Amino acid sequence: MLRSKSTLATLLALGSLFNGAQGLPGAHDQVIGYAKVSSRQAQRIIMHTNRLPVEESRPDQLIGPGFYMMNKPDWDVDEEDRSRYCVIKANKKKMEEIEKVWVPKSYEQKNADGETVKQNLWGEEEEVILEYIQIILDLAKSSEASTSEASTSEVLMPKPERVLRFSSVPDRYWLYQMNIPTELVNDNDLELRPTCFESVQNLKENYGDDRIDWRDDWKIRNAGVWQ
Repeated sequence: MLRSKSTLATLLALGSLFNGAQGLPGAHDQVIGYAKVSSRQAQRIIMHTNRLPVEESRPDQLIGPGFYMMNKPDWDVDEEDRSRYCVIKANKKKMEEIEKVWVPKSYEQKNADGETVKQNLWGEEEEVILEYIQIILDLAKSSEASTSEASTSEVLMPKPERVLRFSSVPDRYWLYQMNIPTELVNDNDLELRPTCFESVQNLKENYGDDRIDWRDDWKIRNAGVWQ
């Protein structure tokens, strides 16, 4: 077991060096978040040339299936935990251009009888979350069309499956999480690149522990509903 752990540590180090070489020149990249992955996922990252792993939908994936990260490397660490801690980078220009939507815990909508009802979002089926994202995109499309004096057909919006999702971290509302949906992870159009470490301390020594201010730095739609 010790040999296996040592081997993985060596591979992680090589992966970090490879990432650094790939990242030249660094001006095209930016750190977009921090992720905790299992040792098995870390091995998959190495075996698949530093591609992010996506697993089947799990109960803890509150805002849909995909790859999750936080805006600060702030995890509860167990000494027996064999998880790895990763810095996630992406193409800066593409991150600026992609649509982003804040997903609140719930929202109000009209039912078939015209009554206002509460619709939960966190932990709901993917179709429910996609419907909400589509509502936000449609509102944005109408707003941009009226501002630019263009027709709504001229304002292009992506399908909701290709929108980055954001929310608070349950019970840790000072932290935020981002979900990169499965389709975006698999096609890797954002040029996502993880650099993983054996400990949080190693990560912080290399990248610090500053909070990434997604709310102020990025144009996240519906970010005013910050719950």
